[in-house]
Amino acid sequence: MSRSNMKGIYNSFPKGHQLVITTMDESAGRFTGTFLTAAGKENISGGFNFNNAAEKTDLSFSTSDANWAFEAKYNSDGPDFEEWNGLKKEKSNPEATALWPFYKDLSGGTAGLIVDGNLM
Repeated sequence: MSRSNMKGIYNSFPKGHQLVITTMDESAGRFTGTFLTAAGKENISGGFNFNNAAEKTDLSFSTSDANWAFEAKYNSDGPDFEEWNGLKKEKSNPEATALWPFYKDLSGGTAGLIVDGNLM
């Protein structure tokens, strides 16, 4: 069963971060995309896992300054990707962490893009 609806644009709250998943290989558990912050945009690639036992999807990737671990809880129908929690661990200080919720842009367009550090 394909779960390709994981592809999309995810905006953080509070404003300032955007995860865009553009490709995914479900059989390999790999994805590519971009991660945008006020500091700039980075191309990313990482891994994901449908964790049926814990009823969540785990996704991870690295940026130049941090390692990120995302989690999306399943709903009653299985994997759901409308809301993720993203945990940032700074590479220079792994004790420094931050947690943000990310929400999928369901508008179907380019709404939700970050321009000059501001969520549009």
